[in-house]
Formats: sequence, C-alpha cells, structure tokens
Amino acid sequence: MSERRPQPSHPNLGAVSVPSLLGGRGVVDDYTCRPDRPCANKACCPKKTLQCNFGEEACGTSGVSPNEVCWSNCDAKPECGVNAKVTGQKCSLNVCCGKWGFCGMTDDFCDKEDHGATGGCQSNCYQPGSSEGTSSQSRIIGYYEAWRADSTCQGMGIKDIPVTSLTHLFFSFASITPDTYGIAPMVGIPESLFSQFTNLKKKNPALKVVIAIGGWTFNDPGPTQKVFSDMVSSAQNRKTFIDNLLSFMREYAFDGVDFDWEYPGADDRRGIDTDGANFVTFLKELDDANKKQLVKYIVSFTAPSSYWYLRYFELKAVDYVDFMNVMTYDVHGVWDGNNPIGKHIYGHTNLTEVNQAFDLFWRNKVPASKVNMGLSFYGRAFQLEDSSCSSPGCGFKGGATKGGCSDESGILSYREIMAVIDSKKVKPVHDEKADVKYITWNTDQWVSFDDAHTFAQKKELAKKLGLGGYLIWAIDQDDEQSSALQAVISPKKLGDMGKTGDSGDWQSSNKHCYITPCDGNCDAGDIKITDQPCRKGRSKLCCPLSDAPGPKEC
Repeated sequence: MSERRPQPSHPNLGAVSVPSLLGGRGVVDDYTCRPDRPCANKACCPKKTLQCNFGEEACGTSGVSPNEVCWSNCDAKPECGVNAKVTGQKCSLNVCCGKWGFCGMTDDFCDKEDHGATGGCQSNCYQPGSSEGTSSQSRIIGYYEAWRADSTCQGMGIKDIPVTSLTHLFFSFASITPDTYGIAPMVGIPESLFSQFTNLKKKNPALKVVIAIGGWTFNDPGPTQKVFSDMVSSAQNRKTFIDNLLSFMREYAFDGVDFDWEYPGADDRRGIDTDGANFVTFLKELDDANKKQLVKYIVSFTAPSSYWYLRYFELKAVDYVDFMNVMTYDVHGVWDGNNPIGKHIYGHTNLTEVNQAFDLFWRNKVPASKVNMGLSFYGRAFQLEDSSCSSPGCGFKGGATKGGCSDESGILSYREIMAVIDSKKVKPVHDEKADVKYITWNTDQWVSFDDAHTFAQKKELAKKLGLGGYLIWAIDQDDEQSSALQAVISPKKLGDMGKTGDSGDWQSSNKHCYITPCDGNCDAGDIKITDQPCRKGRSKLCCPLSDAPGPKEC
C-alpha cells in the first residue's frame, strides 16, 4: 500500500501517567520530569512534585525557565481549559477537555468525576452515539491501485476487477497539475487507463466508477505538495479546477470524484490554517456547479480516523458531498516507534478505537448514513524484538521482511498473508481486545490482518451505528478467489451486485443509461437523449428506448 500510507497517531495524553489514548491496553507513559529532563509532553516541570502539569503552581507566573517553582517549559500552556492561552479554550471537533488541559475522547478525558490521574473533564464532557439506522451494505467501494494495473505479480489487472461484487469502484489516483489545475494521471499511470476503467460499467451497468484524486504521496515534499491548498485558496483557482474536473469526468465518463487530501491544515503535511474553511467553500462551489450538470456527479472525500489530523477539518464539508470515507485502519504500525506508545506491536486496526473514532463524527452531527467504514485488504507487519514474546504489547525492532508483491517492509497484502498461512501451516490467533487476527512465522515475523471472522465483527458495528457502507483499500490486494471481498459482502454472493442496484437518483434507477466518452456514440439500438460539452467535443447521454426518461425527468 505504497500510496495510502499510515497516519501517525499522535496522542495528546494527560500531564501525568495515564493509559495510552490510542490503545488503553496497559501501556503507561512516564510524564514525570527532572531538573535535567523536561517533560516529554511539553508541559511545565514543577520543582515541588516533578509531575508534568500546567498552571501557576507548576509553571510560576514569570514565564522564565527556570524560576522559583518550575525547572523547564515554564511558559507552557495546554491546548484547552482554564490554563490555556485563551482561558476556557474548548477543543476542536467538540471533543472533551480533560483535567490536565489535553483534548481526547476516552473516559480519561471525558469523565467529570476527578479520579486523580484521570477524569475531571472541563468541557464537552459527553459521549454521543449514532442514532441513525440504515443498511451498512448500501455502498461497497473498492479502491483500485491503478499503478499496479500491468503488474503480473499482484494478479489483478483491470479486466479481473470483480465489478459485479461492488457498488462503486474508485480509480486511484489522479493528480492535479500545479498552476493550471488540470486533471492528469498519477506518475507511472498511462492516461489510456481512464477509459479502460470506465468501460468496466459494461460488465455491471449499476456500477459507479469514480476518480480518486490525491493520495498520501500527493502531499509529500515535491511539486504537488501545496496544490490542494493553492487550488482551494482563491475563487479563480477553484473555478478553474471545477471547470477542468467536470470536463474531465464528461470526457472519460466517470460517475464522480473522491478527494483524498492528506491532510488539510496539518503542519507536517505542509497544510495551512485556512485549508479547512477553504475546502468547505470549494465543495460548496463544486456542489453548486454539479447541480447544473446533465447528470449530477458523485462527490466524496476521505477522512482520517485520528483526532490529530481530523481536528483540521471543518465537518460542515459533509453537507456538500454524497458521503465520506473514513480510513479506520492503520491505527497502529511501525511508525508507533516514534510515539510515546513506544515500539509495541498492536493490530493495525482495533474495533474499540474504530468506535471511538466514529464518536468524532457523532459529536459534530455528521449523519451516519453518509459515513463509510474503511476495511483493509492488507496487514501491518513487524519484526519482533524477542521471538519468545509475540502477543500484542510485545516489542518490535522494525518492519517485517518485504512481501514478494507488496515489496515494502512493514506491510503484506491479504493475498500474501493467506500464502504465508498456507505455506508455513501457521494458525491465526484472535486478538479479542482489538478484534483482529495475527500470525507469527519464521521465528520473528508478525502481521495483523482481518478475515471473515473479524470482518463480520466490524460489519456488526457498522450495522449498529447505521453506517452507509464500506470502503476497501485495496480491492486488488485480495486473493484470487476474492475471499476477503466475499467476507465483506456476505450474505450476498460474489456477482450479486450486478443484478440489482440502489434506488437513488435518476441515473442509478435507469441502470442501462450511460454517458459516452467525448465524441463517443450510442451503442446500436440505443437513443441519444441529449449531449453536453467536454474537453475534446461533446459527450452523449444514451439509453435503450425502454429505459429512456420521460419529459418530467429531463
């Protein structure tokens, strides 16, 4: 999964020793200090207690380090609460402000009762729940890694994608050209794949084919790092991109667009403070333009599951999209070695933490029916520090050995994991706390993954919360039998999605109507309903006579 890389999980922990916000699994962080060792969480180091804290008793009043009561960081302010830079500052996204001035969502932060090290919530001290009910299988979205389309190793070319078992198929990724804000394939992907991809709708007329723009590396250092920020920053830039996008979707007959901006406003991704608000403005203007189109296009965006990155989003953006895709995977990985958690192996997904992540959206009144749960067809893999210690919480040295096809240390595709289980005759272990499976092989290799059992547990949570569907990263990482996909769509069978569809907008209820590529023609026996301009001519809306819309629908 070289494109959708992990989101670092930066926990904002309390000022004294508390369980990790991310896991709550017995990992305790030392928030004490010494005259020669400042607080790891950047709090003041009080001379009297050497327990990292804030306020006058811990920091003094001069702001000078050291002073009469404080050894170091004596001008520090917490992010929320009575001792914040702005007195009474509340946390973004309506999360709890804990006793020590840190933002979080667990009982450590939200419990109003003061338990000493935990509790003592100052504001937003409530835990909302989703109240909507809907079918969690109304959307089965498969992301496809288009840069692997010609790979003989991965084993899933475009023609092999199981399109009759999906409702939506996302092409990953397209890029935005700097300055001109045009749409282009990601480096290494030929432009011809766009048409090959949308032609898959002939196999399943109900399928919605969407272009995904961005990806993790799009915001890596380089010429595209600031393109999203620049594009949404002015009315002219937004209009230029929107015009180019609509023309592109008409030319190649895409049904919609997904924005994978990782992440608006994030300092470590070169975001700026105005990204969140500008993104909302952009989506509103796109929505206004979209309503004027012959057929309204699907619009979605991806969202992180961690508060660290999500806090920069303005979730009003949901008002202007059809749905959003929450990346509820990569909760843990080798990057944890750089965090206060330390180098401990944990499953890359964790049902408790996933549920907590969704609380961020319920706190901001996001409709559950617009939320899709992320499911991974891969696992995060480690090299154990001690081969005799392989349970969650044990130490690791680094990433596991590269897979033959994934070719990246620290990750294995579902296909590769199943091959290890078969060839090494290992028995998966169920981590009941996280609701994820893991295996150990070759003495010191370890990987977590989902299978039919743990996918079923995630589906049960999605059903309970009333989520609208699932996104899969990535459909091409499944095995040759599409075993993981079968587990996700169960009790439906592979191929069932091509038989019936949803009953949404006009286009989806007339399954045999379609928009041609630029200057394309209707198939023999079909009639042209109307046409519209695209970059290289005009595209046509075609229908079989029996499915043609009546005058009221036009």
